[in-house]
Amino acid sequence: MNIEKRLNGKFAEVVTHVKDTAQALDCSGSSMLIIHKDKIVSEAYWGKHANRDNARRVQKDSQFHVASVRKSYIGFAVAYAIHYRYID
Repeated sequence: MNIEKRLNGKFAEVVTHVKDTAQALDCSGSSMLIIHKDKIVSEAYWGKHANRDNARRVQKDSQFHVASVRKSYIGFAVAYAIHYRYID
């Protein structure tokens, strides 16, 4: 799969929602990436890998151990996209 990047502001509300949720849950950092029709249309990275001064900042190559909880994230992301008509 060849994925090209074409960022657009259409997903700004999604980014804001994810950032607000991360802040409400007191996450040290998180990221968000949306791929639509083989194109990266939105990506955002914020915070650090831990609540320490010298912790690495979350960035493009960051990895998170989310185990089986990813099913919940994927389900939420799909439901959100359908509700706001990002997916028909």
